[in-house]
Amino acid sequence: LKNAKKELMPEIGEYQFPTDFARQITDHHQQGNYLNYQPAISPDGNLIAYFSDETGRINLHIMDIILGKTIRVIKGERRGEIESFHPLGTKACWHPTENIIAIPVRQNAQETIIIYDVDKGETVKNLDVNLGAIYAMDYSPDGESIVLSALRKTSKDIYLLDLPTGRIINLTDDAYEDDYPSYSTEGNCIYFASDRPVNPSQQNDELRKLNIFSYDFYTEEIVSITADNWNNYSPVLIPNTDTLIFVSERNGIPNLYTVYLPTREIKPLTNSVAALSSPTISADGSRIGFASFWQWGWDIFLLRDRTEQDSLTPTGFITSQIEEEAEKKEEVAQIEDTLEDTLYRKLESHKYYPEFSPDYIASNLGYSTIYGFQGYAIFLVSDILGNH
Repeated sequence: LKNAKKELMPEIGEYQFPTDFARQITDHHQQGNYLNYQPAISPDGNLIAYFSDETGRINLHIMDIILGKTIRVIKGERRGEIESFHPLGTKACWHPTENIIAIPVRQNAQETIIIYDVDKGETVKNLDVNLGAIYAMDYSPDGESIVLSALRKTSKDIYLLDLPTGRIINLTDDAYEDDYPSYSTEGNCIYFASDRPVNPSQQNDELRKLNIFSYDFYTEEIVSITADNWNNYSPVLIPNTDTLIFVSERNGIPNLYTVYLPTREIKPLTNSVAALSSPTISADGSRIGFASFWQWGWDIFLLRDRTEQDSLTPTGFITSQIEEEAEKKEEVAQIEDTLEDTLYRKLESHKYYPEFSPDYIASNLGYSTIYGFQGYAIFLVSDILGNH
Protein backbone atom coordinates (compact mmCIF):
# COMPACT_ATOMS: atom_id res chain seq x y z
CA LEU A 1 0.00 0.00 0.00
CA LYS A 2 2.88 2.38 0.81
CA ASN A 3 4.53 1.74 -2.54
CA ALA A 4 1.21 2.15 -4.33
CA LYS A 5 0.67 5.53 -2.70
CA LYS A 6 4.13 6.71 -3.72
CA GLU A 7 3.63 5.39 -7.26
CA LEU A 8 0.19 6.89 -7.81
CA MET A 9 0.87 10.12 -5.90
CA PRO A 10 4.42 11.17 -6.87
CA GLU A 11 4.62 14.01 -4.37
CA ILE A 12 4.31 11.52 -1.50
CA GLY A 13 7.41 9.77 -2.82
CA GLU A 14 9.48 12.77 -1.72
CA TYR A 15 8.68 12.06 1.94
CA GLN A 16 8.68 9.24 4.49
CA PHE A 17 5.91 7.68 6.52
CA PRO A 18 6.32 7.92 10.34
CA THR A 19 6.81 4.14 10.55
CA ASP A 20 9.81 4.44 8.20
CA PHE A 21 11.95 6.37 10.69
CA ALA A 22 10.28 5.77 14.07
CA ARG A 23 8.88 2.96 16.21
CA GLN A 24 5.14 3.17 16.81
CA ILE A 25 4.31 2.42 20.46
CA THR A 26 0.55 3.08 20.37
CA ASP A 27 -1.96 1.95 17.78
CA HIS A 28 -5.30 3.73 17.73
CA HIS A 29 -6.68 1.11 15.33
CA GLN A 30 -6.10 -1.71 17.83
CA GLN A 31 -7.21 0.45 20.75
CA GLY A 32 -10.34 1.53 18.91
CA ASN A 33 -9.79 5.22 19.59
CA TYR A 34 -8.63 8.37 17.82
CA LEU A 35 -6.31 10.27 20.14
CA ASN A 36 -2.94 9.27 21.65
CA TYR A 37 -1.33 12.64 22.11
CA GLN A 38 1.10 14.93 23.98
CA PRO A 39 3.80 12.39 24.99
CA ALA A 40 6.20 13.10 27.86
CA ILE A 41 9.16 10.75 28.42
CA SER A 42 10.41 10.23 31.97
CA PRO A 43 14.01 11.34 32.69
CA ASP A 44 15.28 7.72 32.79
CA GLY A 45 13.59 7.01 29.45
CA ASN A 46 11.64 3.99 30.71
CA LEU A 47 8.17 5.53 31.01
CA ILE A 48 6.09 7.76 28.80
CA ALA A 49 2.92 9.66 29.73
CA TYR A 50 0.35 10.67 27.14
CA PHE A 51 -3.32 11.56 26.79
CA SER A 52 -5.67 8.99 25.28
CA ASP A 53 -9.39 8.67 24.58
CA GLU A 54 -9.29 4.87 24.54
CA THR A 55 -12.25 4.58 26.94
CA GLY A 56 -14.25 7.35 25.27
CA ARG A 57 -13.05 9.86 27.87
CA ILE A 58 -9.70 11.65 27.99
CA ASN A 59 -7.34 9.93 30.46
CA LEU A 60 -3.62 10.20 31.11
CA HIS A 61 -1.87 6.90 30.40
CA ILE A 62 1.59 6.02 31.70
CA MET A 63 3.28 3.32 29.63
CA ASP A 64 6.35 1.21 30.35
CA ILE A 65 8.28 1.65 27.09
CA ILE A 66 10.33 -1.52 27.54
CA LEU A 67 7.33 -3.75 28.29
CA GLY A 68 4.99 -1.87 25.97
CA LYS A 69 2.25 -1.95 28.62
CA THR A 70 0.23 0.73 30.36
CA ILE A 71 1.02 0.67 34.10
CA ARG A 72 -1.09 3.60 35.28
CA VAL A 73 -4.22 5.38 34.10
CA ILE A 74 -5.19 8.71 35.63
CA LYS A 75 -8.87 9.01 34.88
CA GLY A 76 -10.47 12.30 33.91
CA GLU A 77 -13.94 13.62 33.09
CA ARG A 78 -15.57 11.58 35.89
CA ARG A 79 -15.49 13.69 39.02
CA GLY A 80 -14.77 17.20 40.25
CA GLU A 81 -11.19 16.37 41.22
CA ILE A 82 -10.30 16.06 37.53
CA GLU A 83 -13.12 17.55 35.50
CA SER A 84 -10.97 17.53 32.38
CA PHE A 85 -7.47 17.49 31.00
CA HIS A 86 -6.54 19.82 28.15
CA PRO A 87 -4.99 17.34 25.72
CA LEU A 88 -4.75 19.70 22.75
CA GLY A 89 -2.77 22.37 24.58
CA THR A 90 -1.12 20.80 27.64
CA LYS A 91 1.15 17.91 28.52
CA ALA A 92 2.46 16.36 31.71
CA CYS A 93 6.01 17.11 32.88
CA TRP A 94 8.26 14.81 34.89
CA HIS A 95 10.23 15.58 38.03
CA PRO A 96 13.96 15.40 37.13
CA THR A 97 14.89 12.74 39.72
CA GLU A 98 11.67 11.07 40.88
CA ASN A 99 8.76 9.19 39.29
CA ILE A 100 6.50 12.17 39.85
CA ILE A 101 4.60 14.10 37.20
CA ALA A 102 2.84 17.45 37.24
CA ILE A 103 -0.38 17.71 35.24
CA PRO A 104 -2.57 20.78 34.63
CA VAL A 105 -6.25 19.92 35.07
CA ARG A 106 -9.63 21.57 35.46
CA GLN A 107 -10.65 20.93 39.05
CA ASN A 108 -13.89 22.15 40.60
CA ALA A 109 -14.30 24.88 37.97
CA GLN A 110 -10.74 26.25 38.30
CA GLU A 111 -7.28 25.54 36.94
CA THR A 112 -5.12 23.34 39.16
CA ILE A 113 -1.80 21.53 38.88
CA ILE A 114 -1.84 18.06 40.42
CA ILE A 115 1.38 16.35 41.51
CA TYR A 116 1.04 12.61 40.91
CA ASP A 117 3.32 9.91 42.35
CA VAL A 118 3.58 7.18 39.72
CA ASP A 119 5.04 4.57 42.10
CA LYS A 120 2.29 5.09 44.68
CA GLY A 121 -0.42 5.60 42.06
CA GLU A 122 -1.94 8.61 43.82
CA THR A 123 -2.09 12.38 43.81
CA VAL A 124 0.21 13.74 46.51
CA LYS A 125 -0.44 17.46 46.11
CA ASN A 126 -2.76 19.98 44.48
CA LEU A 127 -1.37 23.37 43.49
CA ASP A 128 -4.07 26.01 43.13
CA VAL A 129 -2.99 28.77 40.75
CA ASN A 130 -4.89 31.93 40.01
CA LEU A 131 -4.71 31.58 36.25
CA GLY A 132 -7.40 31.34 33.59
CA ALA A 133 -5.90 28.39 31.71
CA ILE A 134 -2.63 26.43 31.90
CA TYR A 135 -0.88 25.05 28.86
CA ALA A 136 2.64 23.59 28.43
CA MET A 137 4.84 23.05 31.52
CA ASP A 138 8.37 21.90 32.41
CA TYR A 139 10.15 21.06 35.67
CA SER A 140 13.38 22.87 36.48
CA PRO A 141 16.54 20.68 36.63
CA ASP A 142 16.61 20.98 40.44
CA GLY A 143 12.90 20.17 40.81
CA GLU A 144 12.24 23.36 42.79
CA SER A 145 10.15 25.20 40.21
CA ILE A 146 7.91 24.73 37.19
CA VAL A 147 7.87 27.00 34.17
CA LEU A 148 4.53 27.14 32.38
CA SER A 149 2.54 29.03 29.81
CA ALA A 150 -0.81 30.27 31.04
CA LEU A 151 -3.62 32.57 30.08
CA ARG A 152 -4.57 35.39 32.39
CA LYS A 153 -7.12 37.89 31.12
CA THR A 154 -6.37 38.15 27.38
CA SER A 155 -2.64 37.37 27.22
CA LYS A 156 -0.81 34.03 27.18
CA ASP A 157 2.48 34.53 29.03
CA ILE A 158 5.29 32.45 30.50
CA TYR A 159 5.14 32.07 34.29
CA LEU A 160 7.50 30.67 36.90
CA LEU A 161 5.94 28.69 39.76
CA ASP A 162 8.19 28.41 42.81
CA LEU A 163 7.15 25.12 44.42
CA PRO A 164 8.40 25.66 48.01
CA THR A 165 6.59 29.00 48.38
CA GLY A 166 3.81 28.71 45.77
CA ARG A 167 4.78 32.11 44.38
CA ILE A 168 3.99 32.76 40.70
CA ILE A 169 6.10 35.20 38.66
CA ASN A 170 5.13 36.48 35.21
CA LEU A 171 8.29 36.34 33.09
CA THR A 172 6.86 37.72 29.83
CA ASP A 173 4.23 40.25 30.79
CA ASP A 174 3.22 41.52 27.35
CA ALA A 175 0.58 41.25 24.65
CA TYR A 176 2.33 38.53 22.64
CA GLU A 177 1.42 34.85 22.40
CA ASP A 178 4.03 32.91 24.43
CA ASP A 179 3.90 29.12 24.71
CA TYR A 180 5.83 25.80 24.88
CA PRO A 181 8.42 26.70 27.56
CA SER A 182 11.24 24.28 28.41
CA TYR A 183 14.35 24.52 30.60
CA SER A 184 18.00 24.46 29.61
CA THR A 185 20.19 21.74 31.11
CA GLU A 186 21.68 24.13 33.71
CA GLY A 187 18.34 25.81 34.44
CA ASN A 188 19.69 29.31 33.84
CA CYS A 189 17.39 29.97 30.91
CA ILE A 190 14.27 28.70 29.17
CA TYR A 191 13.28 28.30 25.54
CA PHE A 192 9.80 29.09 24.30
CA ALA A 193 7.79 29.95 21.19
CA SER A 194 6.28 33.38 20.63
CA ASP A 195 4.78 35.56 17.91
CA ARG A 196 6.68 38.61 19.19
CA PRO A 197 8.80 40.57 16.65
CA VAL A 198 12.19 39.02 15.92
CA ASN A 199 13.64 42.44 15.07
CA PRO A 200 12.68 46.10 15.68
CA SER A 201 11.72 46.63 12.02
CA GLN A 202 8.60 44.48 12.37
CA GLN A 203 5.40 46.42 12.92
CA ASN A 204 3.25 45.55 15.92
CA ASP A 205 0.20 45.10 13.72
CA GLU A 206 2.03 42.87 11.24
CA LEU A 207 0.79 39.28 11.04
CA ARG A 208 3.59 37.17 12.50
CA LYS A 209 4.29 33.46 12.86
CA LEU A 210 5.71 31.67 15.89
CA ASN A 211 9.48 31.69 16.39
CA ILE A 212 11.79 30.24 19.06
CA PHE A 213 13.18 32.55 21.76
CA SER A 214 15.30 32.20 24.87
CA TYR A 215 14.79 33.92 28.22
CA ASP A 216 17.81 34.38 30.53
CA PHE A 217 16.90 34.35 34.25
CA TYR A 218 19.92 36.47 35.21
CA THR A 219 19.68 39.23 32.62
CA GLU A 220 15.93 38.88 31.90
CA GLU A 221 16.87 39.25 28.23
CA ILE A 222 14.76 37.69 25.48
CA VAL A 223 16.71 36.67 22.35
CA SER A 224 15.35 35.19 19.13
CA ILE A 225 16.78 31.85 18.01
CA THR A 226 14.78 31.45 14.80
CA ALA A 227 13.65 34.36 12.65
CA ASP A 228 11.38 33.39 9.77
CA ASN A 229 7.72 33.14 8.78
CA TRP A 230 7.24 29.35 8.83
CA ASN A 231 5.94 28.72 12.38
CA ASN A 232 8.53 27.23 14.77
CA TYR A 233 7.42 25.88 18.16
CA SER A 234 7.78 23.16 20.85
CA PRO A 235 11.52 23.65 21.54
CA VAL A 236 13.28 20.95 23.60
CA LEU A 237 16.99 21.01 24.37
CA ILE A 238 18.98 17.83 23.76
CA PRO A 239 20.50 17.42 27.27
CA ASN A 240 24.10 18.51 27.73
CA THR A 241 24.37 19.86 24.18
CA ASP A 242 23.93 23.17 22.39
CA THR A 243 21.21 21.79 20.10
CA LEU A 244 17.46 22.33 20.25
CA ILE A 245 14.84 20.07 18.71
CA PHE A 246 11.68 21.86 17.61
CA VAL A 247 8.72 21.58 15.24
CA SER A 248 8.68 23.71 12.11
CA GLU A 249 6.32 24.06 9.16
CA ARG A 250 8.93 25.46 6.80
CA ASN A 251 8.39 22.82 4.09
CA GLY A 252 4.61 22.83 4.51
CA ILE A 253 4.43 19.80 6.84
CA PRO A 254 5.13 20.01 10.59
CA ASN A 255 8.44 18.13 10.96
CA LEU A 256 11.19 17.91 13.57
CA TYR A 257 14.21 20.15 13.09
CA THR A 258 17.39 20.93 15.04
CA VAL A 259 19.04 24.28 15.59
CA TYR A 260 22.65 24.58 16.77
CA LEU A 261 22.52 27.48 19.21
CA PRO A 262 26.02 28.99 18.74
CA THR A 263 25.55 29.40 14.97
CA ARG A 264 21.72 29.25 14.63
CA GLU A 265 22.16 26.61 11.90
CA ILE A 266 18.89 24.76 11.26
CA LYS A 267 18.71 21.23 9.86
CA PRO A 268 15.74 18.89 9.34
CA LEU A 269 15.65 15.82 11.57
CA THR A 270 12.65 14.10 9.93
CA ASN A 271 11.11 14.09 6.47
CA SER A 272 7.59 12.98 7.32
CA VAL A 273 4.56 13.20 5.07
CA ALA A 274 2.37 13.17 8.20
CA ALA A 275 2.29 16.03 10.71
CA LEU A 276 4.52 15.62 13.78
CA SER A 277 4.08 17.38 17.12
CA SER A 278 5.03 17.44 20.82
CA PRO A 279 8.68 16.32 20.80
CA THR A 280 9.93 14.91 24.11
CA ILE A 281 13.34 13.60 25.12
CA SER A 282 14.87 11.54 27.95
CA ALA A 283 17.51 12.98 30.29
CA ASP A 284 20.38 11.24 28.50
CA GLY A 285 19.05 12.08 25.03
CA SER A 286 18.81 8.45 23.99
CA ARG A 287 15.05 8.46 23.42
CA ILE A 288 13.09 11.05 21.48
CA GLY A 289 9.33 10.72 21.27
CA PHE A 290 6.66 12.59 19.36
CA ALA A 291 3.03 12.35 18.29
CA SER A 292 1.95 12.01 14.68
CA PHE A 293 -1.34 12.07 12.82
CA TRP A 294 -1.10 8.76 11.02
CA GLN A 295 -3.74 6.54 9.40
CA TRP A 296 -6.64 8.80 10.47
CA GLY A 297 -5.63 9.12 14.11
CA TRP A 298 -2.93 10.31 16.51
CA ASP A 299 -0.29 7.91 17.83
CA ILE A 300 2.96 8.03 19.79
CA PHE A 301 6.30 7.22 18.14
CA LEU A 302 9.96 6.90 19.20
CA LEU A 303 12.60 8.19 16.81
CA ARG A 304 15.05 5.49 15.70
CA ASP A 305 18.08 7.78 15.25
CA ARG A 306 19.09 11.45 15.21
CA THR A 307 20.57 11.56 11.72
CA GLU A 308 20.10 15.08 10.36
CA GLN A 309 19.22 15.76 6.74
CA ASP A 310 20.38 18.45 4.36
CA SER A 311 17.00 19.80 3.28
CA LEU A 312 13.36 18.85 2.73
CA THR A 313 11.31 19.14 -0.43
CA PRO A 314 8.68 21.89 -0.01
CA THR A 315 5.08 20.98 -0.72
CA GLY A 316 3.31 22.43 -3.72
CA PHE A 317 1.48 24.90 -1.50
CA ILE A 318 4.71 26.22 0.02
CA THR A 319 6.34 26.39 -3.40
CA SER A 320 3.48 28.56 -4.68
CA GLN A 321 3.76 30.79 -1.60
CA ILE A 322 7.50 31.24 -2.17
CA GLU A 323 6.89 32.11 -5.82
CA GLU A 324 4.16 34.62 -4.90
CA GLU A 325 6.46 36.21 -2.32
CA ALA A 326 9.24 36.50 -4.91
CA GLU A 327 6.83 38.13 -7.38
CA LYS A 328 5.69 40.62 -4.72
CA LYS A 329 9.29 41.52 -3.90
CA GLU A 330 10.00 42.04 -7.60
CA GLU A 331 6.95 44.29 -7.98
CA VAL A 332 7.98 46.32 -4.92
CA ALA A 333 11.50 46.67 -6.32
CA GLN A 334 10.13 47.91 -9.65
CA ILE A 335 7.90 50.45 -7.90
CA GLU A 336 10.83 51.65 -5.80
CA ASP A 337 12.96 52.06 -8.94
CA THR A 338 10.17 54.00 -10.65
CA LEU A 339 9.75 56.28 -7.65
CA GLU A 340 13.49 56.85 -7.50
CA ASP A 341 13.57 57.82 -11.20
CA THR A 342 10.59 60.13 -10.68
CA LEU A 343 12.16 61.88 -7.71
CA TYR A 344 15.35 62.71 -9.62
CA ARG A 345 13.66 63.63 -12.90
CA LYS A 346 13.64 67.32 -13.80
CA LEU A 347 10.05 68.56 -13.60
CA GLU A 348 8.60 71.21 -15.92
CA SER A 349 5.52 73.34 -15.23
CA HIS A 350 2.62 73.60 -17.69
CA LYS A 351 -0.56 75.60 -17.64
CA TYR A 352 -3.47 73.45 -16.51
CA TYR A 353 -6.68 73.16 -18.50
CA PRO A 354 -9.79 71.54 -16.96
CA GLU A 355 -10.55 68.08 -18.22
CA PHE A 356 -13.97 66.80 -17.22
CA SER A 357 -14.63 63.09 -17.08
CA PRO A 358 -17.84 61.17 -16.32
CA ASP A 359 -17.98 59.62 -12.84
CA TYR A 360 -21.56 58.42 -12.59
CA ILE A 361 -24.40 57.91 -15.06
CA ALA A 362 -27.84 56.55 -14.15
CA SER A 363 -31.33 56.69 -15.67
CA ASN A 364 -34.82 55.50 -14.88
CA LEU A 365 -37.96 55.17 -16.99
CA GLY A 366 -41.55 54.50 -15.90
CA TYR A 367 -45.13 54.61 -17.17
CA SER A 368 -48.22 55.85 -15.36
CA THR A 369 -51.82 55.47 -16.57
CA ILE A 370 -52.44 58.99 -15.34
CA TYR A 371 -49.30 60.89 -16.37
CA GLY A 372 -47.97 58.64 -19.11
CA PHE A 373 -44.24 58.04 -19.57
CA GLN A 374 -41.90 59.58 -17.02
CA GLY A 375 -38.19 59.28 -16.48
CA TYR A 376 -34.98 60.94 -15.45
CA ALA A 377 -31.26 60.70 -16.08
CA ILE A 378 -28.31 61.67 -13.88
CA PHE A 379 -24.86 62.59 -15.16
CA LEU A 380 -22.04 63.38 -12.74
CA VAL A 381 -18.80 64.75 -14.16
CA SER A 382 -15.80 66.22 -12.43
CA ASP A 383 -12.41 67.71 -12.95
CA ILE A 384 -10.52 66.40 -9.96
CA LEU A 385 -7.28 68.39 -10.33
CA GLY A 386 -9.21 71.60 -11.04
CA ASN A 387 -11.50 70.99 -8.05
CA HIS A 388 -14.66 71.34 -10.23
